[in-house]
Amino acid sequence: MEPEDSLGKNQGRTRGKNRGKNWGRSRSRSRGKSGQEPGQEPGQDPGAGERTGEGAGAGAGERAGARPGQDPGQEPGKEPGQEPGQDPGQDPGQEPGQEPGQELGKEPEQEPGKEPGQERHKCPETSPLLVGPLRVEFNIPVNLDQVKEDNPNLQPGGRYKPKDCEALQKVAVIIPFRKREEHLKYWLFYLHPILQRQQLDYGVYVINQDGDEIFNRAKLLNVGYVEALKEYDYDCFVFSDVDLIPMDDRNTYRCFSQPRHLSVAVDKFGFRLPYDTIFGGVSSMSKEQYLKINGFPNNYWGWGGEDDDIYNRLRTKGMSISRPSGEVGKCRMIRHQRDKQNEPNPQRFNRIAHTRETMHKDGFNSLSYKLVRVDKLDLFTMITVDVGKP
Repeated sequence: MEPEDSLGKNQGRTRGKNRGKNWGRSRSRSRGKSGQEPGQEPGQDPGAGERTGEGAGAGAGERAGARPGQDPGQEPGKEPGQEPGQDPGQDPGQEPGQEPGQELGKEPEQEPGKEPGQERHKCPETSPLLVGPLRVEFNIPVNLDQVKEDNPNLQPGGRYKPKDCEALQKVAVIIPFRKREEHLKYWLFYLHPILQRQQLDYGVYVINQDGDEIFNRAKLLNVGYVEALKEYDYDCFVFSDVDLIPMDDRNTYRCFSQPRHLSVAVDKFGFRLPYDTIFGGVSSMSKEQYLKINGFPNNYWGWGGEDDDIYNRLRTKGMSISRPSGEVGKCRMIRHQRDKQNEPNPQRFNRIAHTRETMHKDGFNSLSYKLVRVDKLDLFTMITVDVGKP
């Protein structure tokens, strides 16, 4: 019997082997036209009925100037049943100044993160909420209900917008994932408060590889890019392994003029950069930077090589890697054994050597996958996909 994943149990129809539990409510993605009632004609207002009678002729007793179907004695220009002084087009019983569909005495729904009547100014380049170095530990169990309670301003699917200013960037955080539930709990526990202090307009997307085939990190990142843009007009993408936690909130998870490598000094490597061309772990790219390199390669199955291929793509297109300082870029890694279906890729060195020839035909423009399900949970959006096999 296969071990059961703890993702999305009792949260809707599941196709595939990876299931979930205790991650919060699931809201399935809507597939139809929002707000249109069954049998409603396209363009018809919900609940709108006929406003004039049919077949009423201009007979005796009708007032001069009344249009066909208008009741005798009805004031010209007024709808049937319209009160004196009521504006044309205003629903019967609607108070002056009341929005259509708005309950009496209830304020119109506000844009998420925006207070009524509030003019939103741009957030500052450097958030005043940052605290600097952080203590990161992995020896205390994480309760996701408590994480939800500690982050009351999160919207379903792990979405957040600052309340007091307009974020400078709209950031999708993409996490490639399979069977790392405990690691994800720590990531959510630490990163949600950090990202909010950084005053980002962000969403968290966990891209879950369905089945037991060899893991394909880079392809999952491509899937995350495509699926996140279906939900929101993101302009920045942070690609993060689930086991890396920043130790300083000044290490901002956003995009810069050059592609950004964020996990600069990891404890596993003695808080030093292992080699100058490394671009794995946690990185960020704008939409323009990502498309310029045709996204990430889809043919790296197993561990290793894809981050070096991405670096080669960036250099081929004339871009360089930017990084925070070694002090600000410190990260802790959650120690773990390598997954059975993520063994080192024996073909990685040969593929890396041919990036320049393959990058234009292998990447975003050749991506194919099967969407299994989308679960909008309290703390993140889980997107389960079948990416095939080698």
